[in-house]
Amino acid sequence: MRQVIKRVMILLMAVALLIPYPIPAYAASLGLSATSLQPTQQLVVSISGAPTADSPWIGLIPADVNGDYDSHDITYSWIRDVTNGQWIVNMPETEGQYKVGIFLDDKNDALVVMSDVVSVYYHSVTVTANTYAQQPAMPITVTLSEKPVHSSAWVGIVPAAATKDFDSVDVAYAWVRDMTGGISWTFNAPAVGQYKVVAIAEDYNDKVIGESGVITVDWHQVTATPSTRALQPGNPITVTLSEKPVASSAWVAIVPATTTSDYDSHDLSYSWVRDMTNGTSWKATAPTAPGNYKFVVFAEDYKDTLIGESVSFNVAATNPAHNGVPTTGTSPTGTTGTTTGTTGTITTPATTIFHL
Repeated sequence: MRQVIKRVMILLMAVALLIPYPIPAYAASLGLSATSLQPTQQLVVSISGAPTADSPWIGLIPADVNGDYDSHDITYSWIRDVTNGQWIVNMPETEGQYKVGIFLDDKNDALVVMSDVVSVYYHSVTVTANTYAQQPAMPITVTLSEKPVHSSAWVGIVPAAATKDFDSVDVAYAWVRDMTGGISWTFNAPAVGQYKVVAIAEDYNDKVIGESGVITVDWHQVTATPSTRALQPGNPITVTLSEKPVASSAWVAIVPATTTSDYDSHDLSYSWVRDMTNGTSWKATAPTAPGNYKFVVFAEDYKDTLIGESVSFNVAATNPAHNGVPTTGTSPTGTTGTTTGTTGTITTPATTIFHL
């Protein structure tokens, strides 16, 4: 009989070990300052009725975790270290959903109370440029609708077709922390092409939180107007541009009218735009050889980026006695003659001479 009783006692003890440790009832509650935040922003958790015995703790947990909390907490504090009934915690840099829990002690996952879910996602921003058509090296200003929160957020100008690896293809960039008010950035337009401005949530990732429309960068075309279309060799001729080219190395030249390429090797005379009157007027000298010529305008040095050319003008030797019109014959004896000019033939009637 005693053996039976002993076995029953052992069995009862074994069953008792399988029964979970009872969690004391606590009237604990958690209040959240927000349920939607951006990464790294602060959450204030108001605590009331938390246990004080043993070693209770409070932690931030991924919302989909439902056990083994001590292995999954993002950050935690001992309840004894919480002051004024508030726990202040920075949200993780990783976007997602989280919750806050209080746990009875450090030896088990005895949950006392769990908060509502806190959603953590970056805000999208609107990126607006002050112009979407600009010339190279000229300023463009972009403005963000709000300041990104991360300390390593940045804004960059990239080719319009770029969809990834922005950190490798950006032409220029600025840290948001260095921008005016964290929302405004002025940069010089890059080379001719199409671009866009992207706002990136944080460094070392391609998390785009905003991008501008397409910005087209190209030189303005200019009109070049000569002061005359016919003149003698070595005479002055002035060309006037409709606007001043923006590049400091822009230039204007006289070339043969048939020239269509390699202008730098064919120019007979030239001037830097920076040396011209108001950057738009150049008083040149006609070539010494008769022929047809034109003025050409280039966006910058060392490139044949033609941004304007004039109509052709003619340089020809003339006879001053015929008011600047070249001649091929006269009619001193009263016979019909012809005078040939640069634009046609003039026929003069015969002259009759009477003797008295």
